[in-house]
Amino acid sequence: MIFFLGVLFILVAGMVLLVLAERWDWKPSLRTTLVVAALARIAIVLLTARSTQSVEVAGLVEPALGQPLDFGWGMPLTGTILLEGRDPEVNYFPLLSYIYAAHVALVHWTGVSWIIVGKLYSVVADVVLVWLIGLLATDRPELRRWQYACLPLALLVTGIHGQMEPFVLAFGVAGLLFALRQRPAWAGALLGVAIAAKTWPVILGTGLLRALRTNKSRLVTIVAAAGVPLAFLLTYQLVVDTSVTKGLSRVIGYGSYVGEWGWTGLIRVTFGDERFFQWYGVLRSVGKWVTLAGLLIAWWLWRRANPIDLTAAVALGFLVFASGFGAQYLMWPVPFLLANPTRRTVPFLVIASVWATVGYLLVGDFGYYVLWRHSGWWDYESVHLPWIASSVVVVLACFAAFPWERRAPRIGKRQASLLERA
Repeated sequence: MIFFLGVLFILVAGMVLLVLAERWDWKPSLRTTLVVAALARIAIVLLTARSTQSVEVAGLVEPALGQPLDFGWGMPLTGTILLEGRDPEVNYFPLLSYIYAAHVALVHWTGVSWIIVGKLYSVVADVVLVWLIGLLATDRPELRRWQYACLPLALLVTGIHGQMEPFVLAFGVAGLLFALRQRPAWAGALLGVAIAAKTWPVILGTGLLRALRTNKSRLVTIVAAAGVPLAFLLTYQLVVDTSVTKGLSRVIGYGSYVGEWGWTGLIRVTFGDERFFQWYGVLRSVGKWVTLAGLLIAWWLWRRANPIDLTAAVALGFLVFASGFGAQYLMWPVPFLLANPTRRTVPFLVIASVWATVGYLLVGDFGYYVLWRHSGWWDYESVHLPWIASSVVVVLACFAAFPWERRAPRIGKRQASLLERA
């Protein structure tokens, strides 16, 4: 329990600091911000590793009880299979598999728990992202990077989940910075690295292409962005017995779970699990088209906007219309909203952080093994379904967070200076 309370204290402190910084216009130094960001994330990693469930881990690829299922089981299993020369048959490009394999090897070499080692790349990337948000910010960069350093949502996704969002967002933001400087090859290559880790960063390409001035530059960016993940697929053939066509078919065929968020979540809560899972295949198929329609609508409405606003709008469009979901997806628009915020940005960050906190600490595996497993009354559906239903509030916050007043171009002073120097 003491470890759970420690995590909760850090999250509450982060929320308070985020809101007070906005109110009082704090401008901490870059060094102070980076130190706070690193310490907060490391503290959560260590607290979750020291919680009671971590001693129950029987082996490297046995479930790390109390950790999110994909981190505690899927990631180390993927790395182990790859080290054995077998194909883990993941539905994304192979960069993350390489990272997981490197982390598994590091666990064997150092003897340090996977619960700590497996989150290294996420922690490092998230601290780098703090710095990059300051570079991208249209004004008051010190405040914006401080707010991200303290953001509970980022602390949860990094420190508890060990997810790839900070990693791919760091490369995506760096790519946009290079696009603003009219460096299309670098912009495309960095975006390509993000896509090689997970396919969803393709939506960040909307902002990169908007930032570039010529069609030739856009073509260079597209070629570079496509070339990097394909190059990783080619190297994958040298590691395991597979082919580029098999890898591409798995990536294209990817579909997220539905019924955990938004409109499909409401259908599940309203009609119950039995009827919902009878419709599961149809909802999953229809959901892909609904999500795509949402992305296209957001792109069309903000196609002439500032590249930062366009990227934020497309990411928010996904969240509003998404059929499948993981709480870490809420991270997608965050760097771009903070870099060019509206009055509704901080309320969105607060609502999203509270919802994610409930999900990770009360509904998810961490909360169960620390708080509820010895409770005779605890039932998964009794806490899970209300949490899904409450996602409607977050969807409304996403809708409000759109930069509605900035659908026409508006370049901040910092972005204007970048373009002038290009």
